[in-house]
Amino acid sequence: MSWCLAAAFLACSFCATLEGLSETLTLQASADTSLWELDPTFNFGGESELVAGTLGPFGDQARSRLLWRFDIATALPANAIIESAQLQFTVVRTPTGAQSSTFALHRVLQLWNEGSNTGELPGGAPASDDGATWRTAGSSDWSIPGGALGTDFAAEASGSVAVVGNGTYTINFTESGLADLESIRANASASHGWVLISQSEDTPKTARRIAAKENSSGAPSLEITYTIPSPAEIPILEQRFDREAEEVVITVSTELGTTYVLERVVSPAAQSWTPLTEVTGNASGTLEMRGSTAGLNAAFFRVTGTPPVT
Repeated sequence: MSWCLAAAFLACSFCATLEGLSETLTLQASADTSLWELDPTFNFGGESELVAGTLGPFGDQARSRLLWRFDIATALPANAIIESAQLQFTVVRTPTGAQSSTFALHRVLQLWNEGSNTGELPGGAPASDDGATWRTAGSSDWSIPGGALGTDFAAEASGSVAVVGNGTYTINFTESGLADLESIRANASASHGWVLISQSEDTPKTARRIAAKENSSGAPSLEITYTIPSPAEIPILEQRFDREAEEVVITVSTELGTTYVLERVVSPAAQSWTPLTEVTGNASGTLEMRGSTAGLNAAFFRVTGTPPVT
C-alpha cells in the first residue's frame, strides 16, 4: 500500500468518540462546626466531636446543626464531568433512648467562619474569633437564629440518610446535589459547604455526636467521581495531498471555541499519536489543517476536537 492510500484510509475511517477514564477525588473537610440553640453564642470550631440533631428531653428548644466545608473548586479539574458524589461521616456517640432520624444535607448559601473554640463536654465556648454560632455565621448574622432554608441554606436537599446508632454513614448526592457541586466548581466564591439538619427537629434525642475534622478516626470526607472528557475524533470532510509541499491537507467542520489537533502516526499499531497542528475554532464553519509527510513512506492522520469548558 502506498503512503497516500494509507493516509486517506485512516482519515476517512477514524471518527469514534474517545472515552474519558473515571477518576475519584476524596476531600477532607477544610472547616466544620456546630450551631447550638441552647448555647446560641457558643462556637465549637475546635472540637473533635460535633453535634447535629435535637437534644433530649426538650424537643425543638435544643436543636443543633452541623456545618461542613470542602475545598472543591481548587481540587476538582475545571473540565471534570461529575458523575456521582457521596459524603461520609461517623457517628461516635448516641444517647440512651435515642430516636432514629433522617438527616438531610443542604448547601449553605452564605459565608461562615469555623472558629476555634473548645470546652469541656458538651463542648464549645463563647465565640471569641468571629466563629459561627446559632445566631451568627461569623461576620454577619443568619437571617434567623440557626439559619433558614431558602435563605441561608438551599431549600432542596443535596442528599439524606437515615441515622440510627454509632457507625459510618454515607449521603449519596441527588441530581440537585450534583448540580450544587457543578455550581461550586464553576464559582469558588460560592463554596460555602453544607449544613446537616435532622428532619425530626421537634423530636427529642435525635442528636448524635459526629467525628469532626480534628478527629483522628472517622473524620468527614467528600468523595467525587468524575471523568475528564477525551477529545473526540472529528469526521473528515475532505483530504488531499500537496505533493510539492509534502503535506496532507485535511478539512473538517468546526464549532466556536472547540480546539482541533491534527495528529499523526506512521503505523496503525502505534500507541502514541504525534500532534502536528493545533487550532481553536473562532467560528462555526470549516477548517483546513496541514500535516507534513516529508521523508515518510506511510503516514496515518486524524483530527481530534476538545469542546470549550463551560
